Amino acid sequence: MRQRLARCRQLLVDPQYRTATITELAYACGFNNPTHFGHAFKLRLGLTPRDCRQISSPSRPTMISPPNSRAASRR
Repeated sequence: MRQRLARCRQLLVDPQYRTATITELAYACGFNNPTHFGHAFKLRLGLTPRDCRQISSPSRPTMISPPNSRAASRR
């Protein structure tokens, strides 16, 4: 199962597979139940397949916190 989850993770972050649904990728990696796949993925990798895909998306804006103005003014 570890290898199948690793393969799914690779496909989720690969821009070539952006249009494939998470369920389609789960089936392609040998999972027969999308719910089981989602639970196993989160248990093993610590995030959902959806979150994994969103984090790796190049169109996702990067959240950068502005510097603390008080801390910057004390320097």
